[in-house]
Amino acid sequence: MAKRKIFPLATTIVVTITNGVPSLSQVDLPISGRIAFVNLDSVEYLIELWNRRNDDHVFVGPVLPANGSLTFCADLTHANNGDKCFYNVLLTTASRKRKRSKKSKSKGIAIDGGGHVIIIGK
Repeated sequence: MAKRKIFPLATTIVVTITNGVPSLSQVDLPISGRIAFVNLDSVEYLIELWNRRNDDHVFVGPVLPANGSLTFCADLTHANNGDKCFYNVLLTTASRKRKRSKKSKSKGIAIDGGGHVIIIGK
């Protein structure tokens, strides 16, 4: 296995989620920085990550727990200055079932509007 370089992590940038909407649409993340998603809602969300071209997302994603948090850092062996990682905040299946009322015509699919981006190396 190749030896990886160790870099000290910079300050953490915090993005709060309130009513399913992130506080920042664009995060300029230093190359050695961290981004923390802090959920202020009582439902869990899926953080849907998209590729650099924003034309496909990975088939697994992290779950942001209700009233919880999760932290990401850039993979320094693959990230370059100016790289972009797009993301959406979605209700998980369990949260959709909980939020849907019997009177609602909605299928329970809630998306924050999307179009959010993390830019590496800014």
